[in-house]
Amino acid sequence: MASVALFLPPTRKPGRLRRRAETGAPSREALSEDFQAAAARAATAARAPADGGGFFDQVAYALGSVISVRRVNLTSGDTPDAVLARAEQLVADGDIDAALAALDALPPRAREAMATWRARASRRAEIDRAVAAIRAQALADLQARP
Repeated sequence: MASVALFLPPTRKPGRLRRRAETGAPSREALSEDFQAAAARAATAARAPADGGGFFDQVAYALGSVISVRRVNLTSGDTPDAVLARAEQLVADGDIDAALAALDALPPRAREAMATWRARASRRAEIDRAVAAIRAQALADLQARP
């Protein structure tokens, strides 16, 4: 963090980066690797029967939570599998902000199952935005010089 501050003009304080440096954030690669497990939990949670569901619904859900099958090739539509597949592709492409936005379309139980992954991804996205802002300001400052 101190090395970044050396290159910034005195009026530019990397406050958001400093706060994130204290708590840390996962790399985009780590988020991509962890996404599949989180998505599997979310897909299972999305299939949970409504409260008071019938016996056969409960049995089907119990079996489905042991053996989880998630379609990863279907990216169109608004089913939980489609939302998760789109988000997974965005994560693989490195677009964490867009992936987080895509996950907003999940049903509440699935969003809850993704909460830990989302918190980690939000930290990464915050760092990415702060670095992009610093980069943009530095370029603007360079272009403004005579």
